[in-house]
This record gives sequence, C-alpha cells and structure tokens, in this order.
Amino acid sequence: METNSQEQVLAWLAAHPYGDQDENGVDLSLLKENLKLTPRERLAKLQHVLMTIPRGAHVTHRPGSNS
Repeated sequence: METNSQEQVLAWLAAHPYGDQDENGVDLSLLKENLKLTPRERLAKLQHVLMTIPRGAHVTHRPGSNS
C-alpha cells in the first residue's frame, strides 16, 4: 500500500471511529446497549428479529451433519 493511501485510510478511520473495541477489535457498543435492556426487552427484541426472517429462510441442516 502506498504511503499516501495509508494516510488516507488512517484519516478516514480517525474520522469514522468504531467505538469501544476489545483486544480482538470487536465493537462493544452493541453489547453494552443490549446489557442496558432488561431480559424481557432483549427477548422481545430477539422475537421481533426472528419474525422478520422469511419462514423458508431458517437453517434446517447444519453443514457436516448427515441429517
């Protein structure tokens, strides 16, 4: 990568931070937001997401299994 390109990437990253990250680079902001919710609110959020998945889109066969 050229120095100019590296500088552009670093400038872009500085302007668009990803928030708190752990040592593996995982963004912790969504985890923190979910932990602010009660268990009931987290369950309702999960149920809402599951209701938006088309019925035939559910995985019925795990790769590597024979069933």
